[in-house]
Amino acid sequence: MEIKKFKVFTHIIKMIGIETSNTSFYEKIISSIGSIIGIYCSYIITSSALTDPHSHILFTSLGATAVLIFVTPHSALSQPWNIVCGHIFSAVVGYLALLYIPDVILASSLAVGGAIVIMYLSRSIHPPGAATALFIILSGQEHSFNFALIFEVLSFNLVVILISGVIFNNLFYWRRYPAYLYFHSLHSENKSNNLSHEDFSAALIHLDSYIDVSSEELALIFDLALDNAAQNINKSKIPVNKNCYYSNGALGKNWSVREVRDIDDKKVTYKTVVGNTPSVSKNCSIKEFQNWARLEVMAKNNTWVKKGVLLNRAGCEST
Repeated sequence: MEIKKFKVFTHIIKMIGIETSNTSFYEKIISSIGSIIGIYCSYIITSSALTDPHSHILFTSLGATAVLIFVTPHSALSQPWNIVCGHIFSAVVGYLALLYIPDVILASSLAVGGAIVIMYLSRSIHPPGAATALFIILSGQEHSFNFALIFEVLSFNLVVILISGVIFNNLFYWRRYPAYLYFHSLHSENKSNNLSHEDFSAALIHLDSYIDVSSEELALIFDLALDNAAQNINKSKIPVNKNCYYSNGALGKNWSVREVRDIDDKKVTYKTVVGNTPSVSKNCSIKEFQNWARLEVMAKNNTWVKKGVLLNRAGCEST
């Protein structure tokens, strides 16, 4: 009964989209500081550069843009083309909807939907852009609405926060912005797989859904994973020790991690702590456990990594 409840809880957590973050606390603080600097600079510089008293504004959608630039600088949604074109094209769509559709609710709905279509067609998907389109509609209800001024403020906001993102992110060697600078600098020595760039492109096309990663990035991640997997090859039996954690090294639903609770000359007492079959303590022979176990692992940054191996910022291993 306990196992069934755990399974239901696990499925609920996955269904509503709660994921563990593998970033360190230091990385979280850096992202927060970057966002503070980006928004602050955008407001100060825009206000100083534009003399119109109504120019002392920030687009609220810029807050979401700051999250993408400073939290996920390597994301496809965070790149300069997506940011500039996503906002600008969406603003134009919003303005056209404001001019020709008198009903506010209908105009708002069509502006957001139209912005999404334009961003898709221009390959500039940037979620905050839809918020910009909506902002234009709602701001346009004011008698003092001036689209030329709004467009000027938006342009200043985008230029400043982009420059802030480039300068700030490149202060840290594990961050590069635009993302091309990061992925272009990484190389994998693994040539043993038969997969090609075209295979990853075909897979992304087959999914027929927007995936926030390019085929080049996906291929590089896969190669780095293979490089890491090459370190796992160990023909000898893994020594089993009490209070240690072991993984079967499988993928997807077959992956599991066990904690060794006790061990004697004949049997191992363990508990499955990660996997589709969490359990109370169970027993098996030492040989059976060693045949199952592929790696000794440890918990680090809310995930599981091989024990004795530290991953550096470049994604490489050091012992």
